[in-house]
Amino acid sequence: MTKYLIGVDHANQEELDSLILELDGLKPISAGLELPINYQEQKLMGVIYAFFTPLEEYLASEDVHVSLLDNDKLKHEYGAVKTAKLSLQGRIPRKDLEQSLFVAKTFLEQNTTYMPPEFTRRFERDAAFYQRVLQILDDRLSIEEIQALINTANKNREQFMLERILQEQPQTVIIGDAHAETLKGELPDYKYLCRSKLK
Repeated sequence: MTKYLIGVDHANQEELDSLILELDGLKPISAGLELPINYQEQKLMGVIYAFFTPLEEYLASEDVHVSLLDNDKLKHEYGAVKTAKLSLQGRIPRKDLEQSLFVAKTFLEQNTTYMPPEFTRRFERDAAFYQRVLQILDDRLSIEEIQALINTANKNREQFMLERILQEQPQTVIIGDAHAETLKGELPDYKYLCRSKLK
């Protein structure tokens, strides 16, 4: 049985449709996806991951066993430092981040008594994310220092993904191509298929 490591851009519906056609031909019995291990809990909170959520739903409809390969805390940290970098570069105004934190905190203060716990957890998650972004900005790090944080966070995620792949042994692994490119040397039993159009 051939194992595949598929690197994707996870960019748009056209790419997703094309990948699904390819998977129809490969007919995997199991697949590992770049989704956090607490993904099912997040779905109850209304969290949707563009590209990977519909991919997971397609695979489930085909009775393909899905392994979840990412770590939410590591993904959270990676997203926070990337957002801080964008803010430092002037692409996301700090006031927008502060407003997002204010909205999440206000919602929690006014609605926790009446809302189901899964919705409360989503706003707690959002508040924690924006608090972390603002903390990074308050540390007044340079772009180079923030990039070093990004690199570390990304390396930690990839190490977690590698451990999950080796533990779960899915027949087909589908992750972002930058991750796949990094991990392919650690996964000699997998045939690397690059579907990225960014190269």
